[in-house]
Amino acid sequence: MKYDVIVAGAGPAGLMAAKTAAEDGLKVLLIERKKNISEINRLCGQWTSINFSVSGEPLKKYGYLEPISLEVGTDETRVHFLSLGFSIAYNGPLRPYMRWIHFSPSGYRIHREKEGTLFGFFWEKETLLAGLLSEVEKTGAEVLTETAALGAENTPDGVKVQVRTKSGEQTLEARRVIAADGNSSRIVDSLGLNEKRKALGSVDSEGGIVGYVLEGVETEYRLNSWLQFTVPDLSRPNFWMFMLAGDRNTLGVTGGRSEVIDKFMKLPFYEPWFRNARIVKKIATAMGTVRTPIMEPAAGNVLVIGDAAALIEVTNPGAIACGYQGAKATFKELNGQKGYPEYIEWWQKSFETNIPDYLKMAGRFYSLNGICSNEEVDYLYRLAQDQVGLPAILVARNMERIKTERPEFYERLKKAGIDENLAEMKMDLFQAMGTNKV
Repeated sequence: MKYDVIVAGAGPAGLMAAKTAAEDGLKVLLIERKKNISEINRLCGQWTSINFSVSGEPLKKYGYLEPISLEVGTDETRVHFLSLGFSIAYNGPLRPYMRWIHFSPSGYRIHREKEGTLFGFFWEKETLLAGLLSEVEKTGAEVLTETAALGAENTPDGVKVQVRTKSGEQTLEARRVIAADGNSSRIVDSLGLNEKRKALGSVDSEGGIVGYVLEGVETEYRLNSWLQFTVPDLSRPNFWMFMLAGDRNTLGVTGGRSEVIDKFMKLPFYEPWFRNARIVKKIATAMGTVRTPIMEPAAGNVLVIGDAAALIEVTNPGAIACGYQGAKATFKELNGQKGYPEYIEWWQKSFETNIPDYLKMAGRFYSLNGICSNEEVDYLYRLAQDQVGLPAILVARNMERIKTERPEFYERLKKAGIDENLAEMKMDLFQAMGTNKV
């Protein structure tokens, strides 16, 4: 065949997979539906967590759990993937996250980290993608843009990939395929890998994840802060705000529309923040159906990596790690070794959302949003004002007081799983995630 491997999707996972496979001597074709690979036109947090604790429990990280380190120089930053033994260069803006705060409608605060704790950093995804693409091009791998993967079919000799280009549909063939085509992967669906996944809901750009890129936000929290706002009378999921390069911020909401953000910006406590803010652009993310992870992401001669196999996202470093590991696994398979089983074992243990009972536990931690009014959130956050921990756990530690002051509300909280057992639990979920440090 003309290609040893076709990589579908040119996000961080696909770019890293194409780069690594080509460097290992494989003949690689990378296909991407966008015209400009490095351009980002959707809502994207662009942050990487390092380590953070939850209510003083063992350190964990969001998304990818294995250790990384940053070597910051005057010309470039190198991101080292310590357990995997490789690094990448990054030449864009880098800003530390030092505050992670949950706000109530009236501005009461709960801190997820002690203020001043470095728990992550912002890196610009467009610069990240441009750098990885440049590395792919140096390897001689072939790159086809404006080429959307429609599906894949295993054959006795390899894989056929149906694609749509500007000139119409056609079939490409390779000995192996790495599917890195994102959360709504057509390849995953064509192989039947979605059939055993549990659908958790649908998120689309009309009523899903929407946001504004803003200039001129007037609050100290616009800097070095990841903010979440629980305002259930406007939206049951959280609002949130995070920093971008150039003193810009993204303000967004999951489960709402832009007019909901407009209403949030006019709430009495927050209106001064946005009084002189200018909307640079409106952004959204269409994700389709959200499903549980694919725990064994291989089918025949196809390996599924990154967000295509994940619950929502694996984060940028997780995607890069998937690309590297996926390419190494594919190389082994092409040389008669068991690369896919090794990848699957690594995948199952290296990501937060692949841990058994993650969804059950996470649902208890964030259940306040679905059962409270604005006034009730203010009441609960006032009880835990400026304490450090997850809101649900801090609320659970005040259950006796709530029982005395608001017995009916107490019963409603207990029914939602906010109880004394939650307050005293040893956080087994987070212990299972390990204590890797940077």
